[in-house]
Amino acid sequence: MFLLYLSIFCAAQNKKYPEIINSGYKGKIRSITIKIYSDSIKDKSADSLISVKTRYYNEDGNATKESYQSDKNQQVTEYEFKNGLRTGYSLSRHGEVRLRAKIIQQKGGYIINLYDLQNRQVSKDKYKYNELLRIKSNERMIYDNRNGQLKSHSFVGYYYSEEGFISGYDVKDLLTAQTVTYRFQISHKDDHKNPDKLILLKNNRPFQSHSIDIEYYK
Repeated sequence: MFLLYLSIFCAAQNKKYPEIINSGYKGKIRSITIKIYSDSIKDKSADSLISVKTRYYNEDGNATKESYQSDKNQQVTEYEFKNGLRTGYSLSRHGEVRLRAKIIQQKGGYIINLYDLQNRQVSKDKYKYNELLRIKSNERMIYDNRNGQLKSHSFVGYYYSEEGFISGYDVKDLLTAQTVTYRFQISHKDDHKNPDKLILLKNNRPFQSHSIDIEYYK
């Protein structure tokens, strides 16, 4: 589920922090809220709502905070900065900090190492981006934080439309060599010409619907 809401979520107005959507979105964005439904039909029922996630941005276009809620989980992510660079974040669940991340900036990408409160590694993400400052790939490793063994290892390649919007991604399981393809169909845009309703296809079949609400700085 992590990849599904991540894939269309991230928007960046600031070129220092390449993210998934980046320059495709127009206007100065204060927040983006994404509701994910378990079906792809136009008239969605409340019972089909999987999760709601909101990402907040400052006026420089940097993401400062995220909130995520589902039936089983409620969490808040708060980003940390030093000298204008994003260095990490803390993840709280039900009001208590559970995980901390360190972000290492590198040429052409960055690494996110996630740890529990006992400093045991939970996951590692290696993001790479292209000359247009759009994320082109992410290698993700998830560990058993009790013994440090690798639980899962995947590689995600992202695709964009000519306008710069996310159009899909492929997820390859590096342990089994199986690949799952995800593609987005835009069904509606708002007054800023930004997508606010999308259908997600999984292996070319309708899978989910995503409703996006964008709040803009005036």
